[in-house]
Amino acid sequence: ALPAGYVRLDQDILSPLAGKKQLYTYQTLDFWEQIKTPGMSLRCSGLYLSQFRHTSPHLLASGDGKKSAAIIGDVYIHPSAKVHPTAKIGPNASISANARIGAGARLINCIILDDAEIM
Repeated sequence: ALPAGYVRLDQDILSPLAGKKQLYTYQTLDFWEQIKTPGMSLRCSGLYLSQFRHTSPHLLASGDGKKSAAIIGDVYIHPSAKVHPTAKIGPNASISANARIGAGARLINCIILDDAEIM
């Protein structure tokens, strides 16, 4: 028995809509990845970051570890985030708005959400 209020997307929502011909599709040539687990969100973030390298390289961070944090691989840092110069970030890291990354922090394959503080 399933817990009260539990909803199965494929069986409880999509199948009934398809049976009533109320389900539509959208065709795209862009990449698409299904996110079923938190780990898949990390994979998708990495895919977007690698895509930025080709389509929007100005969005990716850079740093040498002297005046700014050392950046390895594809990394996004929101302009409002504060990253200590001794931090080492990447590959595949995304740091959101107003996040604070402290001295000596090492971030790999992660998504840091708005207003988070990493010490």
